[in-house]
Amino acid sequence: MTFAEFLDNLQSTLVVRHIATFGPELRTVTSSEPPEAAQAVMERKRFDIIPVYDGDSISCYYEGQDHGLPCLKQVTVADIVGADLPLLELIQHFSESGRGFYLTLGGRRLDGIVTRADLNKPAVRVLIYAILNRFEQLLGEVVEDHYKDTSWLPLLGWDSQAKVEQRLAGARSKNMELHPIAYVDLPDLVSICAKTADARRTLGVDSEKQLWSDYTPLVRLRHKIAHPVRSLVTAARDVRRLRERIDTAVEAVSRLEQGLHPS
Repeated sequence: MTFAEFLDNLQSTLVVRHIATFGPELRTVTSSEPPEAAQAVMERKRFDIIPVYDGDSISCYYEGQDHGLPCLKQVTVADIVGADLPLLELIQHFSESGRGFYLTLGGRRLDGIVTRADLNKPAVRVLIYAILNRFEQLLGEVVEDHYKDTSWLPLLGWDSQAKVEQRLAGARSKNMELHPIAYVDLPDLVSICAKTADARRTLGVDSEKQLWSDYTPLVRLRHKIAHPVRSLVTAARDVRRLRERIDTAVEAVSRLEQGLHPS
């Protein structure tokens, strides 16, 4: 299975409904309640948006204002995403629109809400981690293809060399040694590839500096993904940056696969 096929399968599994809020967890007001009731809930819960239920579906919503009562807004097509929309497409929607929320369409009913803050939830992290994991794996294969044993070790800084050697020694002492590249962290894989001309050509970059500039943000993203207490996004600009980094990673994986495993 190619990475593109794997990603398609993963996208069909990880969709909006996995991060949106529905049912009893969804805080709403009814169409018969006055704006003051909506304002009370919004202030208590620190919401910017609260849906209005009419029967068994969301019919409109209140949007908080800087001063005074919240404003009642009618739902438009631009306010809606499908509950089965793949998460990568949702990230694209948030990135392009700069919005803070969408109402979700499940079947024929508007019955939920997904916000920018929901992009910090585990399902999004799992999706991004899968992409970055493949990126890291392929960088390791590039290094294995270009260097014998640990001949790449001098390309690393002294601290990184010592860390790799310590890990190798520990594995040997337990009689469970893997291939040396298994003991290299993502930042060091990027460093080795930046200093390897063939790797730079495979990734479509002209210089060591450009490779560092293009792929260091992926290292930082990987660190955020690995630490769930760190937010991925808080503002609209964070979503745009996140989308750019995902696009960079997907493109890099495609280039690496074509370079390593040409069809």
